[in-house]
Amino acid sequence: KISSKIKISIDNPLACPRYMARLVKNVTVEDSPEWLRSKLDSIGQKSINNVVDASNYILHDYGQPMHAFDYDKIIGKEINVRLARNKETITTLDNIKRRLGKGHLLICDKQKPIAIAGIMGGNNSEVDRNSHNILIECAYFDPIVIRKGSKKLDLSTEASKRYERDIDIKNMGTALDHLAFLIADLGNGRVVSEVIDHFPGKKKE
Repeated sequence: KISSKIKISIDNPLACPRYMARLVKNVTVEDSPEWLRSKLDSIGQKSINNVVDASNYILHDYGQPMHAFDYDKIIGKEINVRLARNKETITTLDNIKRRLGKGHLLICDKQKPIAIAGIMGGNNSEVDRNSHNILIECAYFDPIVIRKGSKKLDLSTEASKRYERDIDIKNMGTALDHLAFLIADLGNGRVVSEVIDHFPGKKKE
């Protein structure tokens, strides 16, 4: 069960009312099949690998941003959602070292930040050709927190554009299940049983 593989904690439930996760094991990360590359190319998206491409495909299909972490790079097998400390830094997937402020929301493992929530992942948890176990994050982040964080960094992404405009908190599970299935199917992996659904806060309609 996934509950024995990863621990999730949310320090600020107003900024992150809901955080879901699934784990797909024994995945082969390789080039995407032609049908997936063609779909992404038709909307101007560059193909990277089957895991990242699957995430982008579901993003555009459901409007739900999700992030894939290399599970084996997560120290302590813990995920903590918290606000950044002043002058904290992270090197993002575009290999730029970014200096953060107190308004930025972070996804951290036991030792360090591994993603700027709702904006961009860190290169220290990136899925590459040597990755085999994939932790999928599916979260709801407060639109104002993401917009302010994106503006401060002058960093706008496909994910941040959607979080800034609000997403459907009730449809997260459907999108997550679809992505887990797609990654397992494309990478000949296996979805670990059950799903983590950390929902400490309540969001008004």
